[in-house]
Amino acid sequence: VLPVPAQVVSSVAFSPGGRTLAADDGDQVRLWDVRTHRQLGRALSGHTGPVYSVAFSPYGRTLASGPLAEALVAATLR
Repeated sequence: VLPVPAQVVSSVAFSPGGRTLAADDGDQVRLWDVRTHRQLGRALSGHTGPVYSVAFSPYGRTLASGPLAEALVAATLR
């Protein structure tokens, strides 16, 4: 179990290699190291509404996240 600091998580996604988990906590997206259960960097923000979905690109270099009816936010991962 990862220590997601929220009451509700509506979406999670594993990176293609399975090492990273992305989980939304309503307003932000947090990245977690699956092996250590530690958060990777700061939470990704910039959404104008609640986050309901997260998805990695096929190669795991980009993460898309967004609400139901607004623009997606894409983050390039390192």
